[in-house]
Amino acid sequence: MSCYLMTYDEKMSEKLIENLPCSAQLEMKCLLNDYRLMFCKNGNKAVLSIEKREGAETPVVIWKTDTADVNIFEKIYPKDRYERKVFLLKAEGITLPVFGYLAKSREAGLPDGDYLEMTAAAYEEHDFDFKYIEEAADFAADHVNGKTDKEQGGEV
Repeated sequence: MSCYLMTYDEKMSEKLIENLPCSAQLEMKCLLNDYRLMFCKNGNKAVLSIEKREGAETPVVIWKTDTADVNIFEKIYPKDRYERKVFLLKAEGITLPVFGYLAKSREAGLPDGDYLEMTAAAYEEHDFDFKYIEEAADFAADHVNGKTDKEQGGEV
């Protein structure tokens, strides 16, 4: 049975997905409304996640995969650090349920250069504007350096 995985991080890369033992195939690219991209601490590093924010948008890639592949994604996004969430994407009278993984930590963190490079390559591969990464990095830098705004916390 088919299901749909939503990615917004380095796993938007077709090369990365092709190297996984799964059946995932690129289904579509789009912007997820009312969610913003952010860098969150995840163990000893920072990773991309998204949080609810009215008026924001985040580039995402949707993969059609098999429900049997969910176990593979659960290993990549372990339950102790990620929450699996279902989103209902609506377009042209169609509602498509997709699942994505969000970092459980909401604490801002600064990503390392390798992670930024992999994510930038995935954005370039799909012709997404790098401004979303820059905004997330700027927000994380401000937060880490104590220059937080009162609106920083959003919902998952």
